[in-house]
Amino acid sequence: MMQVAMTKLRLLLAFTLVATSGIGCDTISDLLNKKDKTADEDGDEEEDDDSDSKDSDKPKKKKKKKKGEPNYLADTGFRPEKDGFAFKNTGGQYPKTPPVLTENVMVKMFGDKACVGGDTKECTLTLPAQEWAHKVNRYINGGQCEGMAVASLTMFKGNDKPKELFAFSAHQVGRKEVTPLIAEYWAYQMTDPVQRERDKWMATHTPNDVGDTLVKMFKNGEMATLAFFDRRSRQGHATTPYAVEDRGNNIQWIKMYDNNAPDEERYIEIDRSANTWKYNLAGVNPGVKPMMWGGGADSHSISVIPMALRLKKAVCPFCTDNGNRTTIMPSSASLNITDEEGRRVAVNDDGTITNEIPGAEVILTPGYLEGYAPLEPVFVVPADKEYDIEVSGSNVAGTSAGEALGDDDKGVAVF
Repeated sequence: MMQVAMTKLRLLLAFTLVATSGIGCDTISDLLNKKDKTADEDGDEEEDDDSDSKDSDKPKKKKKKKKGEPNYLADTGFRPEKDGFAFKNTGGQYPKTPPVLTENVMVKMFGDKACVGGDTKECTLTLPAQEWAHKVNRYINGGQCEGMAVASLTMFKGNDKPKELFAFSAHQVGRKEVTPLIAEYWAYQMTDPVQRERDKWMATHTPNDVGDTLVKMFKNGEMATLAFFDRRSRQGHATTPYAVEDRGNNIQWIKMYDNNAPDEERYIEIDRSANTWKYNLAGVNPGVKPMMWGGGADSHSISVIPMALRLKKAVCPFCTDNGNRTTIMPSSASLNITDEEGRRVAVNDDGTITNEIPGAEVILTPGYLEGYAPLEPVFVVPADKEYDIEVSGSNVAGTSAGEALGDDDKGVAVF
């Protein structure tokens, strides 16, 4: 009697396992929406199976690319409509509005070096840290493109995860939640190693190198951001490239998420024959006046910045152990810096850079919003010399044309 009962139990368990295994392969919606196959479809499947068995020894033909399908040289799988932020890049009105680079973000970036007495739990920023954060918050007024480009990548790769319930990608999070993260990655470009490596790369590479570098990185599973500049206006912008497409005739498209145009497919065009790049910031919308930026092999106006650089520890620019470098940040001012031997470094009125001081750097900062003044450059000079700094007026960085945030902040900060 016991044996009969056990046999029935086994049969019941086996039936349950068979019944539930089918459900495990399909979602409930699939089961509800699945249609019965027609007799013709079943017949086609059987015929395909027979042909496969007959031709199993023959070499399989390569799958042909469908007409109109992109010819990607490399593709990360990132897409703006699901992996970019749904909200648009905007400017700010700091100090009229609260800062986005807060004490908490400063502690995350620099630890106890940013706080009086090293107290990170209830941090009061040191005077140098406070002034540096103040300057950076003013810069962020001109657009958060850099922070948005990087934060969307770190969410895509899983380095940062959305905290909102039922949010699984950057596209599903709100601006308020992600603002501290955007501020952190925006500020990170104002520090080494990102600051130095970005400008070094731009000075030594050409537009063709951009396409080649991205293809190699993408195939290795690595991600990057792009920084590019219009030398005439001194404006800069940062975006997230995700694929390189071969368009034929030696033309490549760098497909990218432009945070000024959420959910849109945008691209930088590389002409490999001429070794040039160009980008229409206005997009291809009919009736909208084109806004073309571009450059060539000698313009040094486009740079690839590996995401891996963002994951390294930031070098504190306002600390005494910053590598014997002095950082000079203007506010609503143009600077002409001269050393003891009369050599100078400056950004000229026509956008060109004069740099006669050995070891000095002029750091251009990407932060483009239409109608806003270009962000003022940061100057880095050797700390073992004395300098004369001539200050003259200019547009307020990060404000719309003709708009000012007050005269109390005009001048320069030296770290």
